[in-house]
Amino acid sequence: MRILCVAEKNDAAKNIAAQLSNGSARNEAGPSKYNRLYKFYSMFEGHQADFVMTSVSGHMQNYEFPIQYKSWSSTPPDALFDAPLVKNVTKDMVKVKQNLEQQSRTHSVLIIWTDCDREGENIGAEVRDVCLRANRNLRVLRARFSEITQTAVRRAMANLVPLNVLIAEAVDARQELDLRIGASFTRLQSLFLQNRFPTLVDRLVSFGSCQFPTLGFVVERWRAIAEFQPEKFWKIEVHHNRGGMNTIFTWSCVRLFSERAAAAIFEEIEESGRAKVTHLESKPKSKWRPFPLETVELEKKARMLGLTAKDIMKIAEKLYTTGFISYPRTETNIFPKSLDLKPMVEAQQRDPRFGAFATEILQNGIDPRNGRKTDEAHPPIHPLKEGSGLVGAEAKVYEFIARRFLACLSRDAQGFETTCKLEIAEEEFSAKGLLISDRGYLEVYPYDKWSDKTLPQYQFNEEFTITNAEFIESTTTAPLLLSEPDLIGLMDKILKTHSRKTIRTVSLGIGLVSAYEDLSIPLANHLLRSGLERDLVKIENGEKQRDAVVRAQVNAYREAYKKAEENLNRFGAVIAQSMGVARQNDRPFELPRNPADDAVARCPRCQSPMVVKTIPNGSVCVSCTGYPECRTSGFLPNGGRMIARLRACNCSAGFYVVRWSFEPGSVPSHMTGEYEGCLGCDETLKEVIRISIREGDAARNNRRGGGPPPGPGPGRGGGNQRGKKRKSDHDSGPGGSGGAAVNCGCNKPAKKLTTRKDGPNKDRDFYVCSDFPKVCNYFQWADEVQPGSGGADGSRNPPKKTNNPRNNPGPSSSAAAAGNVQCECGKNALSLTVRKDGPNQGRPFFKCPDSGFIRKYSGSILKAICSFKI
Repeated sequence: MRILCVAEKNDAAKNIAAQLSNGSARNEAGPSKYNRLYKFYSMFEGHQADFVMTSVSGHMQNYEFPIQYKSWSSTPPDALFDAPLVKNVTKDMVKVKQNLEQQSRTHSVLIIWTDCDREGENIGAEVRDVCLRANRNLRVLRARFSEITQTAVRRAMANLVPLNVLIAEAVDARQELDLRIGASFTRLQSLFLQNRFPTLVDRLVSFGSCQFPTLGFVVERWRAIAEFQPEKFWKIEVHHNRGGMNTIFTWSCVRLFSERAAAAIFEEIEESGRAKVTHLESKPKSKWRPFPLETVELEKKARMLGLTAKDIMKIAEKLYTTGFISYPRTETNIFPKSLDLKPMVEAQQRDPRFGAFATEILQNGIDPRNGRKTDEAHPPIHPLKEGSGLVGAEAKVYEFIARRFLACLSRDAQGFETTCKLEIAEEEFSAKGLLISDRGYLEVYPYDKWSDKTLPQYQFNEEFTITNAEFIESTTTAPLLLSEPDLIGLMDKILKTHSRKTIRTVSLGIGLVSAYEDLSIPLANHLLRSGLERDLVKIENGEKQRDAVVRAQVNAYREAYKKAEENLNRFGAVIAQSMGVARQNDRPFELPRNPADDAVARCPRCQSPMVVKTIPNGSVCVSCTGYPECRTSGFLPNGGRMIARLRACNCSAGFYVVRWSFEPGSVPSHMTGEYEGCLGCDETLKEVIRISIREGDAARNNRRGGGPPPGPGPGRGGGNQRGKKRKSDHDSGPGGSGGAAVNCGCNKPAKKLTTRKDGPNKDRDFYVCSDFPKVCNYFQWADEVQPGSGGADGSRNPPKKTNNPRNNPGPSSSAAAAGNVQCECGKNALSLTVRKDGPNQGRPFFKCPDSGFIRKYSGSILKAICSFKI
């Protein structure tokens, strides 16, 4: 049995392979130089098996809009809310995909070892899809683990489970929404503001449904600072020297904003000068040890370690893949009872920095202080082995994690706090002192401070003369700007996927938040995004369907977009005020038109709007707006044109009744002149304007490379469409068996064949011209032929005879033999010889002088075929 294992990163693959093979894995190169192949033998389900462990490098695929939607000048931003999406392999992951395809074809079981969180489950689904397209008979399993140790890895191998498709769908929903919402608002903001403000003409004013609420927090704090008015206040302090210690007693009133009132009280205190001890209390005081470490807490400690949150997580992930710590992305601060912590503590005994403290924990007993949060997936972050050999930032992050781990297993710090209260001229003052009796966890965790400040000895009801009193004038200060840890803490209350980039407030950001608030559009409010996060959890739990969540969120943001678009002048005025711009451009602003506004039909291939347009040679066609990814189109007869789109047709969504104009002789007599008809339900009109379904070059190349073809149907991969195919065992000749005959582009019954070449399309049926490859280039997958259709153009009836030269008879074979050959367009054909190396080198042939796209060999044809196409 051959087992393929796929991890999320090469380091993880290397270490997992080492654990499964007891260090005997062979390291070999593959198509991707960054994703090695680790080969070894191990047991699987009680049998010896041949393993290959490899990896990806994070996400392989991204959601994208088809190429026709990428033009900002021709696509209205709101069209992106409903535009079709494609999920393509990114350019830097092509070799990774090839590696998976090659390995999948020779293996029978796929085990996914990606990280066990939302993103990891989604990456695992991408791996599954790529591998199943290469080998649809693969058995797919999922390994669940939180650390890369031999115990954890072997436990995962013994408890393999199915991939959690619901979690993967939740991530797909978030990715789709982030793209649709971000792209729509980014284009709206950028196009409008670039037109209105000269200083922004080259600026991309981006929008993110996660980042914008973060900007809202920053702007809210900035406003508090900008609107802050400092006020003077006065306070009183009393000093007393005893036993060489100067004790400062603070006023119970803290401060007064009236100088006159505060001065009067100070005069009474100075005049009295006598203090009486009215309260004296000494009680035990504890400083609690920290909870076990979770991701948000680790990120918040980044500045303390001299790192950014992004850097600290990058380092933590490296420590995880190299086996030093457990999985660093967790929302859990509770150690599960099933987790044996003793081996982790014993590993720290070998570290000279805190080995003695680890020994003390083992002697006193392990008793973790647990929190209340758990994600039911991963334990808190903890060390797995001793890390004294690490250097640089990795050593710094590891040391913090190890010390935090030992601190939460230790004991609270203990001390005694003494409180002394005085009465002076009927005013109360107090002072506190702390005497630490047991530093506890503070011995190993220097990141917390607990000052040891003692008080002199005082007696209850004791009276004494104060040393001096101070009358202090001060001013209130504005709040500080939010730091990165502040933002992380705030965003953690909204969602679990946070922005890890500090947003610096600028006038444009303030203007954007103010403009949306002025229009009562709650984009800077966290409620929309937090609602999405709650819905994602419901998708994971099976309580909501992905499509329903996406539809609801899109509708909510579409309403916000619509309101902004309808009030752009007011929107711009608020931004101008915030930016302090004195003069704005007066140029009129119009958003691009939606292709659906001019549509006459819906494309039968990609469902995009189809519009009527005139091409440079004067011909009029009905063309898919999905060009160049989709080339589906149909031409009007010579002289035909569209007069007006009248109304939506009742036959189907996206189709319209149109008033056409046709010249006599080009159409049936009853259609001559003006004619009203719909391309969705008018069979006669569909015969006149025959729509030919054609995919674009990009789609063909994607399918030939093994990517998913456009259109409905999961898991339908590409492959070479025309190369090396053999007739199937059940081929019934032209048209195949069962159902209506399928006609090719030259109106002949198509021949049904089956792909025999190894690859993602093996055993898949397809249609070609019965004379292929001699006459027609028609090709169609059998499972893509629409039900009820019989031809390449989607109709049962053969193409109607027109003036197209392809339907005219060609020259005779005798003419060809004589060398006097005419093209179908009436021109004399050129007589040439094949010069290219190959089986046809030196063979003579004829071709049209205007084009060499299609050619026919002399001596083996009855007619020369012109490649000119109308």
